[in-house]
Amino acid sequence: MISSKKSRVLGLLGLSAAGIVGCSTTTPPRELADARAAYTRAASGPAPQLKPDTLIEAKRTLNTAERAFSQSADDRDVATLGYVAQRRSELADVQARNVMNEQEQAQAENEIQQIAAQRMSQPQPDMSQKLEQAQRAQTDAERRAREALDKLGQVRDEARGTVLTLPGQVMFYVGKATLLPGARQKLNQVADALRDETDHSIMVEGYTDSTGSDQTNEILSQKRADAVRDYLVAHGIKADMIKARGQGKSNPIATNATATGRAMNRRVEIVVENPPSR
Repeated sequence: MISSKKSRVLGLLGLSAAGIVGCSTTTPPRELADARAAYTRAASGPAPQLKPDTLIEAKRTLNTAERAFSQSADDRDVATLGYVAQRRSELADVQARNVMNEQEQAQAENEIQQIAAQRMSQPQPDMSQKLEQAQRAQTDAERRAREALDKLGQVRDEARGTVLTLPGQVMFYVGKATLLPGARQKLNQVADALRDETDHSIMVEGYTDSTGSDQTNEILSQKRADAVRDYLVAHGIKADMIKARGQGKSNPIATNATATGRAMNRRVEIVVENPPSR
């Protein structure tokens, strides 16, 4: 049987957001403090103009975490709600900055084309400098887009190749292999980056935390890996160069003893494998 306190926390997940309720007399867990800071950053950036719906959903989730904290819910439940609220605020911020960077990149590309056309028809002494400035602006826009992308997934180099880690909270609904709307946008960017990597094999690996049976975790991790692979294939990655593998709860990157650690372990890794040595 679920305790009355636990039932009350679970019930919070179905409530619509109101204003943030009064603070508890206890110190909030770090996850809730991080969620507050993440929402403040997102609300002060381009998200209110470019991604208002995602920001509103982040606020609702933060309100739910605040309500759980004020009603003295279990610290682990408050931490979990706070972590989800933080990630949703970060998602709103990243999506908005991606839109802004795409606009800047498109503007830079248009300027390059205009300058190149002017140089062809009417060369001017300062045209090379203007073209260089426009190219530099395009490079800066691409760099900012990559930095925004890294906020949702970590890129690292390993002996097996380049590994892109995608957090499960950003990619899937809880306990399911259905892609979230924000995951599709992220995977569109991944597909664009990998479409021309025809001389590299790609492995999509799904991971879970230690909650549940081994069989359940293996099945869920395989379904999630398959969902990511199928989406990439549908968006231009050749089917014969990409595979999917469910790893279950193996290879944790954090402790499974905390809500934050379990959230980090629920992930998908896309490995662009190094070509075999010749």
